[in-house]
Order: sequence, then structure tokens, then C-alpha cells
Amino acid sequence: ASLAEHGSGGAAERFIAAQGLWDRAMAEGIAAVLAARPAARVVGLMGLGHVEGGNGVAHQLAALGHAPGQIARIRCP
Repeated sequence: ASLAEHGSGGAAERFIAAQGLWDRAMAEGIAAVLAARPAARVVGLMGLGHVEGGNGVAHQLAALGHAPGQIARIRCP
């Protein structure tokens, strides 16, 4: 779902908060793997809303001290 689909009346704010929490959880999972296995290559499959514009998971990884690597975008028809 996109932000526009959540309307107003606090729904958009709740959507943003939930999205941010989910981004942080995914980033922490990736960071845990990298901490345990620094040479590992980690692949995360997530929707565009979690990676577009360097926000979301990439931003959270940076906040955790990990530079995000390459991001490949795959669109399904």
C-alpha cells in the first residue's frame, strides 16, 4: 500500500511510523548477520517503499554504522 492510500485523520502518520519500524527491524536483521559474518553478502528482498531514494532500510543501516551496498530494483509485472 502507498501513503496516499491511507488517507488522513492520523492514518498516514501511523503508516509512516509502521513503515519506519519495519525498516529498522529489517536493517537490524541485516546488521546482525554482518556482525556475525563480516565478509558475508546479504540479500534483502523488500518493496520499493523500503529502498527508494536512499531512505528506509538504507538510512537505518547507515544509522547502525553499516554502509548499505548495492540496491537492485526488480519490478514484477
